[in-house]
Amino acid sequence: MITDSPDGIKQLNTLIELSALINSSLDIAEIRKRSIQAVTELVNAEAGSLLFLDGDTGELYFDVAIGEKGEHIKTIRLKRGEGIAGWVVEHNEPVIINDVQNDSRFFKGGDEKSDFTTKNMICVPVKTKDRLVSMPQAINKNDSSFSTSALDLLVGLFNQVAIAIENARLYNAFFKAYKEMEIVI
Repeated sequence: MITDSPDGIKQLNTLIELSALINSSLDIAEIRKRSIQAVTELVNAEAGSLLFLDGDTGELYFDVAIGEKGEHIKTIRLKRGEGIAGWVVEHNEPVIINDVQNDSRFFKGGDEKSDFTTKNMICVPVKTKDRLVSMPQAINKNDSSFSTSALDLLVGLFNQVAIAIENARLYNAFFKAYKEMEIVI
């Protein structure tokens, strides 16, 4: 919940900046990166990532990963159903897990490969028109455990981000088709 405190004002400013970006930018990569940065900041998490489902292989891959070990995480791919993210895809349900190490769904290979310790996380499936678009994660809340209000924030924010990404994708496809027609004529 946003309050009148300095942290609350900072959260509100982050939301305003992200809202301006997703309503004005057609740069999909920038929208993706900035949205994960904003979520990580808003829920006071150590790290954040954005996963996508590879249509050819069915694997999940990390498109954006921020935090100290982000670049290591981006090299990992998960099979459908593998890990917490895979479970979220299979069940189409968001999750809050405040004791990841003791959760049977947790894929320990990511922590081992990156030399990172995942303590808690939020993971949300984001869809447009019944199609999985992305899966944002917030990892390791800095001051306590994740709450349902943090989950609600992630769900609401990424519903808007998904619409912005889909609109940018459609615009870019239309613009490309227009340019191709222009060359033919």
